[in-house]
Amino acid sequence: MSLTHILNTIKSQTEEEINHIKKDAEEEKQDIIKQAQIKADKIREKVKADFEKKTQEKINKAQRSADMQIKNKILLRKKEILNDVSARAAFKLGRQEDKLKILYDKLIAELGSDNSGEILASDSIAQLVKKLTDKFTIKTELKEDGFKFIGATVEIDNTLSRLINDVRDEAEIEAARILFG
Repeated sequence: MSLTHILNTIKSQTEEEINHIKKDAEEEKQDIIKQAQIKADKIREKVKADFEKKTQEKINKAQRSADMQIKNKILLRKKEILNDVSARAAFKLGRQEDKLKILYDKLIAELGSDNSGEILASDSIAQLVKKLTDKFTIKTELKEDGFKFIGATVEIDNTLSRLINDVRDEAEIEAARILFG
């Protein structure tokens, strides 16, 4: 074997080794790039999912806020309507002596005959109450329509505003049930 042949063999084996190392390095490089791409895709998907989740949370929050504003506006409008209806009902009832007579007759009857006390009535109602009962002292000291019974152990408010408010409370509950289920 000649020295040239030995050098050519070493050179060819070295080139084969270099080519093999280059090939392995290229495969390793491609594997690293592939894994980096997979990792980048996972990170991208996580960022996208987090973004979508936060966006949906903001949308949900905004929707809840809008729903609350709508409900508040509805409740405010409901209150305005009930106030108006209550005021109109009190005014109308206060001008209908025949209905007031029936109402106050029942309310005075509920006081019973064994109660002692006095009735404070408004000027407009005092004459009607005097016609309905002679069991109690009647004073015209009340500023609003209706009367109050003041007994030794009990006070009963039968003013029109309080009677209307009792009905109004029931109407308000019914309106809320209808509006909001």
